[in-house]
Amino acid sequence: MNNPVLSIIVPIYNVEKYLEECIDSLVNQTLNNVEIILVNDGSTDSSGVIADRYANNYENVSVYHKVNGGLGQARNYGTKYASGDYIAFVDSDDYLTHDAYSKLYNTIVESDSDIAIGNVVRFNSTKIYPSVLHQKVFSEDKLNAHISKNPELMYDTTAWNKIFKRKFWENHNLNFPEGMLYEDLPVTIPAHFLAKSVDVITDVIYYWRARDEGDQSITQQRTDLRNLVDRLKAVKMVDQYFQNNVHDSQLKIAKDYKALDTDLLVYLNQLDNADETYIKTYLDEVSLYLSTVETEAFNKLKAIDRLKYHFVEQKDKEKVLDIIKFQKQELRYSKIERKGNDYFGNYPYSNEVPSDLLKLNNELVVKKKIESMKWTGSTLNVKGYAYVKDIDIKNQKNMKVNAVLVNEDSGEKYILSGLKQCKRKDITYRFGIDISDKLPLKRLYNYDWSGWEIDIDFTDPKILKMTNGKMKILLSIDANGIKREFPIGAPVKGRVSKPKYRILEDNIIFLKYNASWDLIVQKDELLTKVNHVKLISEGLHVLGKTKLPIREGKLCLINYKASEEVMVEMDPIEPENKDDSNFIAKIPMESLNEIDLRGDWFGHVLYNSEYTPLTTDIELFGERWTFGQNELKVSHSPAGNLLLKVGDFSVNVNKVSYEEKKIKIELLVAKGYLNGDSVCKLLLENNKLNKVISYDTKIIEKENEKVILECVIDPLDDKEVGIEEGTWEVYLLNNHADRKDRVYYDLENIDKQSKTYGKNKFTSYRGKHNNKAFLKVKKEWDWIERGPRRQEVIKKLLYPLMRLLPQKKKTVVFESYWGKSFDCNPRALYEYIDENHKDFETVWFLKNTGTKINGSGKKVRINSFKYYYYLATAKYFVNNVNFPDFYKKRNNSKELQTMHGTPLKTLGLDVPGDVDTEPKKSKFLNRCSRWDYLTVPSNYVADVAKSAFEFDRDILRVGYPRNDKLFHNNNDVYKEKIKRELNIPLGKKIILYAPTWRIKNKFNIEMDIDKLQRELSDEYIILFKFHHFVSNSINLPNNDFVHNVSRYDDIRDLYLISDILITDYSSVMFDYAILNKPQILFTYDLENYRDKLRGMYLDITEYAPGPLTRNTDELLDAIKKVHNYHKDYDAQIQLFRNKFCEYDDGHASEKTARDFLGINNK
Repeated sequence: MNNPVLSIIVPIYNVEKYLEECIDSLVNQTLNNVEIILVNDGSTDSSGVIADRYANNYENVSVYHKVNGGLGQARNYGTKYASGDYIAFVDSDDYLTHDAYSKLYNTIVESDSDIAIGNVVRFNSTKIYPSVLHQKVFSEDKLNAHISKNPELMYDTTAWNKIFKRKFWENHNLNFPEGMLYEDLPVTIPAHFLAKSVDVITDVIYYWRARDEGDQSITQQRTDLRNLVDRLKAVKMVDQYFQNNVHDSQLKIAKDYKALDTDLLVYLNQLDNADETYIKTYLDEVSLYLSTVETEAFNKLKAIDRLKYHFVEQKDKEKVLDIIKFQKQELRYSKIERKGNDYFGNYPYSNEVPSDLLKLNNELVVKKKIESMKWTGSTLNVKGYAYVKDIDIKNQKNMKVNAVLVNEDSGEKYILSGLKQCKRKDITYRFGIDISDKLPLKRLYNYDWSGWEIDIDFTDPKILKMTNGKMKILLSIDANGIKREFPIGAPVKGRVSKPKYRILEDNIIFLKYNASWDLIVQKDELLTKVNHVKLISEGLHVLGKTKLPIREGKLCLINYKASEEVMVEMDPIEPENKDDSNFIAKIPMESLNEIDLRGDWFGHVLYNSEYTPLTTDIELFGERWTFGQNELKVSHSPAGNLLLKVGDFSVNVNKVSYEEKKIKIELLVAKGYLNGDSVCKLLLENNKLNKVISYDTKIIEKENEKVILECVIDPLDDKEVGIEEGTWEVYLLNNHADRKDRVYYDLENIDKQSKTYGKNKFTSYRGKHNNKAFLKVKKEWDWIERGPRRQEVIKKLLYPLMRLLPQKKKTVVFESYWGKSFDCNPRALYEYIDENHKDFETVWFLKNTGTKINGSGKKVRINSFKYYYYLATAKYFVNNVNFPDFYKKRNNSKELQTMHGTPLKTLGLDVPGDVDTEPKKSKFLNRCSRWDYLTVPSNYVADVAKSAFEFDRDILRVGYPRNDKLFHNNNDVYKEKIKRELNIPLGKKIILYAPTWRIKNKFNIEMDIDKLQRELSDEYIILFKFHHFVSNSINLPNNDFVHNVSRYDDIRDLYLISDILITDYSSVMFDYAILNKPQILFTYDLENYRDKLRGMYLDITEYAPGPLTRNTDELLDAIKKVHNYHKDYDAQIQLFRNKFCEYDDGHASEKTARDFLGINNK
């Protein structure tokens, strides 16, 4: 390869689980001409083999194998082979975004800095979350920064989120210390000082893995003595560098503060989990270190940390441990004390230390939120709240608020007069800290006067005269003597807090947020504006106004994805007034016909060899025309540039009106979407209910190329259509065109509207991660339950009193999956009791009382008055998960845990890192200790229960109640009935594909469905049953071979009618084995799935109840040989059934009812 621009050095040691993900992220970088240097540091697992495979498959990957010497030595070893202009380091259990190095490289080439750094997030097997260490660094993009003027770079101490000039690295003889942990720290801090400048990119480029419990790297093991000793060594090496090279007192203060607040504090807070040797080492070393730090650095610490360090310096172990215990268990509920104008912590041993040590004034932080922003003409209305945590503002006189608009570059300020304070008792309720189990609404702190609202008219002459650039809105508050000034920000999720730009006078106003989520008001000069776009027979005409020389500029439309460009001259026209257009650009129809127009076309003006943005008037947004078989729609880029979208016809919400008795929905379509015979109906679809409701539409406006359809919904007319409780997707059905289109929101400020009709609340809204339109129907709470505060009164005041009522000795309460469904083992047991023992009252706890249930059971909404009544008075409780922590079981009550499947994946206490603190473990075991009985289908599950839940009470070895149906309904009559309900052919064999889910809202069908259809459709059809987490994200072919049954609510029926099950790692394999029918495991990602799980109880390759297939060809071969299944796998399936289904016999419900309820079934 040519001389590379970047060398990426990857030290490797025993990371076979993660290595492929890491290297894949490197070989797929968008930056070209990079070399990847893999250094296998004596791995004893298969890491070296994996590295060799990549080196063989990729020309730019090389691998070097060496004897283990540690991370620092491996990095130094790799740099010897680097030949790129820049070098980078990557830890082999992490990964990067695909464009990480392109962003860093492009920035550093432009700025000529020595180092470029990018933002970081942490992740584990369950979530992605911010890196606390890096949050202080990446507030905004910076070019040519330096640690001497940007001391926050003191926190950029990781080697792997950056690139270095190789000459810089070599000229300064930079090397990682060897034979120790935390080798980054003594390199990155000196590198920051030695660099002439550093570029900071706030975009996340690096994903830093936090390994799960049981698989933690040694740097995650805070109570390991070597970890502590090496961290202390690294801190001392930085101190030595400062002593020799850095003489700025403020930088030394910043360095000392960072060491105390970060490097040493994480170990101090773990002393209560450490052994005596570790504690002694910490006290000895840190007590000496404290004598060297600047007093100003010590005083910047939080009072609770100053207190801990005070006793560390005295080596008073008992007091240090007492304060740590207080901090973890009681600090949250300890109210601070006011003395004069100062506030102090109410902490242990406060009488033994100087009072200033406990002073809190400087550490009291502001909590803020922007809740909504909305334009009305030129005026921006902003609503939010702000308070100083732990400072009471019960009365308006306790809180003074002012606002000012500040230009960050010029320093100009303008006092905003349109600010008003708002009383917000809900903020006290939510954040004031609940301190009593018995007193409802009792809060430790009062934040009633935290609300604010402001109107800003951006055509105010004083604002218009301010210099263009970045501006912030600063709030100044005085909360009971504590004064703070801060930029408003921290928006709520969704578009309600993120309105679009506006063109006002000769300015364009953008509202955006920086990496710290502070609101930025960007005011720029408007050079060119689009006033009109017209598609006529002659072509596409664009009219606008520009300050650029018209005859010297050209209008350009660029399709970046297709690498296409259309360029035309701009002709001047005479404006009638100052706001009218002064140019027109005409793109002839023949030019449009010469290229494939489908795609996104961005507008610019080319002038003097530079592309100037062609800003779109917001009033044009959503305009559309028919262009052949396509739609041309006006939109804009995030920067406000003209964006013409050419593609399939779209249907958008134009307006939603909630009238007294009607809901009116207006939909906007292009004229070509309809023709004279079109009949359009609005469809509401509910996947969970498997229900579709249709409504007629009519044309209410037909202006040129734009058509508006109106649909009227009667929310009170439940006799005809019945919009039941739940979430409904919105579609438009065009009968003539034989098409059904998802309805999307496109315009701003119509995101969410709601109104209550009768007993139901109707809410129309756009989806969080897309613009899809939804209508949500939710039962309105009765007056006594309406709102969280009234529900808290019921829970804390009435529920304890209800527990004094007589117990209902023949009432059984059922709940499944936290009240989300009528399902699983609780459902099966309920159906048996409801049919055979009608003397029992049966109650279902449900989040949605619109959920259909069989029989005579009562549906009770969770958190309602009746919910607490039955929690307090029922004798019997059945669940397949757990009832809430606040539920207090009465002495004579009985609780049955039914489980919800045979576990393949680890549960409860067996999940590494899931129950990782004593409070978590105590809560978890308290919930499990309420169980009196637990049903299992096998001794295998019984053993898992003992381990995962520490369950030592009555285990009912009777099988799972839900599996009784597989015995009782396994007959031709019932199976034919189900097939007819599903409208599937009676004469063909049925394959059921029921995989587990991997990533929520995402699933790739790795089998070749077309090939399966060609090979199998004469004999088979295939049913796809996807997990509800992914079912809405999958598009399947619509034909006689493929049937999507994901909405069908009883998978047991699908087991019964199918002839073959295809699954992967789902627990469906255990239940299906009861039927003794063929199973095939389609495990195309076995290693990836298995190795990235938190843990599995079983090696599926050892216990598989059928063949394991890895691709479509192997799957086809297994299906075609299914006639040999019992001959080939009979012994294996019998072992499988004996191990996992040993107690399932069709009488689990009967036996469970007998033992749980004490029913005599003679």
